Formats: sequence, structure tokens, C-alpha cells
Amino acid sequence: MTATQAEVLRVLPPELAAGAIIEGSCVRGSVEHRRWELELSQGPRLQIGLLDLAVTEVVIRLWDYSDEERSRFIERLEQCSRRGGG
Repeated sequence: MTATQAEVLRVLPPELAAGAIIEGSCVRGSVEHRRWELELSQGPRLQIGLLDLAVTEVVIRLWDYSDEERSRFIERLEQCSRRGGG
């Protein structure tokens, strides 16, 4: 993600952020019987011309999610991290 770790945490979907436990670079939680974890690490900065962007690498771990639930989890995380431009 082209964001700092703080920005990634700020844009977590509300349904995940509500019960999230942050321990260093790991964010974890559960929804009903399913568990999830995001491991965040600073990636190399992205330079596009004069634009210099922070990059956070995100490893997503999901337990007890069906294929459909995994897809929805990742889609929801992606939706909340979108940035508009104009």
C-alpha cells in the first residue's frame, strides 16, 4: 500500500478497527469464529518523478474464512484504503 503504517491503521474498515488489537507491527482481531491478522512492514519508498510516497507492505493472514469470505475481506480492506484524486 502506498501509505504509512499509521495511515493503514487509520483506514481499517470500522468493523475490523472496533475489535483490533495492535501489537507492534501486527494488527489482529476476530469476527465471530474467524480470526484475522495484518502484518505491516515498511517497504521501499516509491518515487514517481517528484512524487515521493511511503510504502507499507501488508501480509494478510486469515483463519477459518471460506474462499468467498476471504475475497470479501480483501475487497473491503481495499475499498477502505482507496484514495481519491482530482
